Amino acid sequence: MSIHFTSAVPQFAVADVARTANYYQQVLGFEIGGYWDGERVHYDEDATAVFGIVHRDDVRLHFNRAEESYTRTERTDGGYDLYFHVVGIDDLAEDLRCRGAEILDGPEDRIYGQRELVVRDCNGLLLAFGETRDHDSSAGNTDLKMSEPSELVPSRLNLSPAVPIFRVENLDASVAYYVDHLGFQLQWRGDPLASVGRDRTSIMLSEGDQGHPGTWVWIAADDVDELYAELRARGAHLRHPPTNYPWGSRECQVTDLDRHVLRFGAESSPGEPLGPWLDGTGRLWTPQSDGSWRTVD
Repeated sequence: MSIHFTSAVPQFAVADVARTANYYQQVLGFEIGGYWDGERVHYDEDATAVFGIVHRDDVRLHFNRAEESYTRTERTDGGYDLYFHVVGIDDLAEDLRCRGAEILDGPEDRIYGQRELVVRDCNGLLLAFGETRDHDSSAGNTDLKMSEPSELVPSRLNLSPAVPIFRVENLDASVAYYVDHLGFQLQWRGDPLASVGRDRTSIMLSEGDQGHPGTWVWIAADDVDELYAELRARGAHLRHPPTNYPWGSRECQVTDLDRHVLRFGAESSPGEPLGPWLDGTGRLWTPQSDGSWRTVD
């Protein structure tokens, strides 16, 4: 089977998973895909939630409960935590305004061919929404242009796959790592930003800005075992091997130069037993027969 990436799913650590999911549902128009309390999947926002999923159109976001009581949002002026490609940016702005979203900027046309809207969510994360516009080269610099997402679904209001933004220490080294060791291609670069992509997955890299080290992203793949073998051969930083999990996926973990975790997932392999989960702190958890989890000493 050939390896193919289908999407990237940003994962944010937040103080209150249920409160965050409810905000994305009520204010940003997402749907709640469910919660995980450490033992079972449920849909009760009043019950314990250590993990949650929200989705809208082709976009899915993951939230996990942070160790600290606040969400880390370090960034400099002009930085974003997440970038959405959308169709219907003006309609989206009106919709979010009516829902009570905190709109900080836009919609406004940028010199790099995007019409953008910036919103601050309930945790202080800055969300940028952008729609590609026809760009007149006489209006400014045309070297930096956003990649047009593939297979957009025409509609009045549509969100395309989200693009995670990773803060990196050295843009040259990070681009080289993603290209040489993870099999991505450089899509565009305009220092201090660059975008790398593989199949339908794109990740923005921002030198010294936007976000913080140790961010997680979930990336759907056709075959994580084949992918893991490829990444091992490329010399990638392997964190956890392909493993079946009770939520129906088979996943592996790889890190980049700045401790960001790329969590690749596919459907569970039939006949394979469930295995241990490696969390963000480096603790290993094993599934129990009663559906609970136990840490490994």
